[in-house]
Amino acid sequence: MHKSTSLFAAIILFWAASINGACAEDWRTELGAFRVGIAGGSDLAGAAARAEPFRLALEEGLSMPVEIFATRDYPALIDAATRSRIEYAVLSPLAFAAVKKSCDCFEPLVAASSGDGTDSYRMILVASADGPSGPQGLQGAGVGAVRAGGAGGLDLSLLELAEAGLDLKQAPNRLVLFDDGTQLLSALRDGEISAMIGWSTLSGDPSEGYSRGSLQQLVATGGDISKFRVIWQSTPIPYRVHAVRSNLDAEAKTALRTLLPAMFKTDPVAYDSIEPVYGGGFVAARPSQFTALERLLPQDEQSAAPSK
Repeated sequence: MHKSTSLFAAIILFWAASINGACAEDWRTELGAFRVGIAGGSDLAGAAARAEPFRLALEEGLSMPVEIFATRDYPALIDAATRSRIEYAVLSPLAFAAVKKSCDCFEPLVAASSGDGTDSYRMILVASADGPSGPQGLQGAGVGAVRAGGAGGLDLSLLELAEAGLDLKQAPNRLVLFDDGTQLLSALRDGEISAMIGWSTLSGDPSEGYSRGSLQQLVATGGDISKFRVIWQSTPIPYRVHAVRSNLDAEAKTALRTLLPAMFKTDPVAYDSIEPVYGGGFVAARPSQFTALERLLPQDEQSAAPSK
């Protein structure tokens, strides 16, 4: 009797283990291949080849085939994400906001961080040190900015500045657009504009213009940083985000949350192959980091473009 009971228990345990093992493999079998979407520009084959070390790292970490799905630009990548053609996407923050607002079918896993220790930047309003202390003091003045390049930073600035009391789309206020940052900084130094909209990490030594951004460029080109000050800053904007389908199996998400934050140290070649610009590794990302950018997108049309 005791032997029969033990045999029966062993059979039940074996059956349960077999079922659990089969379930663990179900998501891999169902997917067949794990597809990683990237915006590759005009050279799609070259972009996929450059990402090969990253693909191999994910393939090992997930224990299944991984494919690179390269698109020409972010709008095409957004379309692939919303149509369930990929499981993983490397997106600018505005592009991720577009996916989230369109279908809420992707969630952020990690975002890239920079070698200076920052994982975001802010748009800033810079005026002369003896000028107004806030945006409202620039009523009727000329404020310069670099023409929008699709990253969303200027649009976010205009939206949040209007909420702070400076609507640059309404007269007598003036928004003066320049082709590049060098022209913008020259106009600020020469007094052609009363203030400028730029960007900065706002991290590091203020006397050196912080670690990166418009003020750092001002110092690098011989400008006297003491003559200017930041009188407003926007909501933080994350760097590039890596996101997965919300309905991806929990085991896959857990594996990626373990693999990605450690990649910069454990497999720097793989990290650099997918994030050659941001040399600080991956940090955890949260949906709330993209809420401000979602406000820039119309309800009936979601589109985005590369970010810094």
